[in-house]
Amino acid sequence: LRLGRYGIGVLRGDSLIASKTATRHVKNRHRAGGQSQRRFERSRERLVREIYDKACEVAQDVISPHLKELDYVMLGGERHTVNSFVKRCRFLQD
Repeated sequence: LRLGRYGIGVLRGDSLIASKTATRHVKNRHRAGGQSQRRFERSRERLVREIYDKACEVAQDVISPHLKELDYVMLGGERHTVNSFVKRCRFLQD
């Protein structure tokens, strides 16, 4: 998981049996000041929440049919991004 893209897959041995990847626009951080700064921050926060929610929804769709045979769930990406994603995604908390 990275801000702007994610990939989800289920492996059985060496074979990929289910997967989904997608991208979504997330604005980069900026150094704008003044009255617009907070508006830009809120817009970026909204885009980050949207990608977390979509990635969580797709993870549930891809993983759920294979839940009984699942041994591990592995997450990759920047630590801050992954930690924030896990806090937001209820499917991974169960």
